[in-house]
Amino acid sequence: MNRRRILLTIALIIGAFTLIVSTLQREPMADGKTISQWLEILGDGHSDESELATAAILKIGTNAIPWMLHEIKQGNSPAKLWLQEQTERQSLIKFTFEDKEKHREHAEAAFEILGETAAPAIPALMKLMEKDGVPSEVQESLVHIGTHVIEPLIQALASPNPVLRQNAAFALYLYHTPTSAIPALVVCLNDAEAAVRATAAKALAGRAVMADQIIPILIRLLGDSDRDVRSEAAGALYFYGSRAEAAIEPLLNLATNFQADIQHQAIRALGGIGRRSEIVVPALLTNLQSADADFRLTAIESLAGFPDRAEDIVPALLSQVNQNHRYEITRAVIESLGKLRSKPNIVLPYLVSCLNDSDPYVRLDAVYALADFGDSSEQTIAALKLRLQDEKLFYHGSQKSMLRVSDVAQRALYELLSKQTQQTNN
Repeated sequence: MNRRRILLTIALIIGAFTLIVSTLQREPMADGKTISQWLEILGDGHSDESELATAAILKIGTNAIPWMLHEIKQGNSPAKLWLQEQTERQSLIKFTFEDKEKHREHAEAAFEILGETAAPAIPALMKLMEKDGVPSEVQESLVHIGTHVIEPLIQALASPNPVLRQNAAFALYLYHTPTSAIPALVVCLNDAEAAVRATAAKALAGRAVMADQIIPILIRLLGDSDRDVRSEAAGALYFYGSRAEAAIEPLLNLATNFQADIQHQAIRALGGIGRRSEIVVPALLTNLQSADADFRLTAIESLAGFPDRAEDIVPALLSQVNQNHRYEITRAVIESLGKLRSKPNIVLPYLVSCLNDSDPYVRLDAVYALADFGDSSEQTIAALKLRLQDEKLFYHGSQKSMLRVSDVAQRALYELLSKQTQQTNN
């Protein structure tokens, strides 16, 4: 072994030892286990000790905060990256580096359990928000703490530090944008930093408030020099519906002339606004001819917002099913057909046939579409009754809850039969 390799080996040993020592943090304990051991039990998801783990972490309480803050800061420091690179270049020393993401996830899980009890950690977490590339677990942890973080985040929107402004806007987005933060976020729509403008638009997207003030700003941002700003502005306009009619022409330009992510947002927004069908529908129908299946999917979903042009739209949607065998296309077409409520002689037999599809998700979509269509004919009622025996379980919705097709069919039947009774009585 030459002198250079010996020195490198010694340096690696010293560096690894120093790194380990520098990252050690004594773990708090409860009921005979460390907090990370309890969090491992919770992460398993099937353990009989889940309730015990939660109770143990709550018992530790604020004593866990120093450890939580230490863990959530775990990342790839320059020293760690250098050591990792050097160990990969030689074969004498094998050193396995810990998964820092797992440390951060444990810390976030602890913040979620403690909730507002962890409020004393807010100043330290806000300090971390001042740095570019802050782990998302920091922002998530702030949200878990609850209402105590709202005011610090609002104040951060006025910080001279653009990184902090952006991170604060994103944390407020994760918090589902509390009402008290809206005025400060509106100010951020005019921020000098593009990243702040884009994140503020994202945070305001789901609220659709202060239309007279915000819509003109969003329309102006559709022409912003930054693509993320244009994309987020288009995404926000979707939620304003018909109130954003003035945005239609610039959105049409974005739907045909810019990058893919912006086109998707613009097409979606046009469907959400649902106005000026004479110029919007032809443009959306053109997107159905795109070679990009994702564009076709977005256009199909948006076309559901124009029932006044259903006579033109329905044949185009049905042709998509015949031309494309993509699962997502079929599901989107089914959903849109239910909302358009047109051409029952063609659409209803198709939706009824989908009730016998081999895929339970397609069967579910067909049930929902028939309920949306509102048809209470004997054919529809009889087809839905057959689904009452459909015991197939599957995941549904953002919470991944379990549903049976039969449960959804039963609700749809109740709605349609109630409608049938009302029509008979009238």
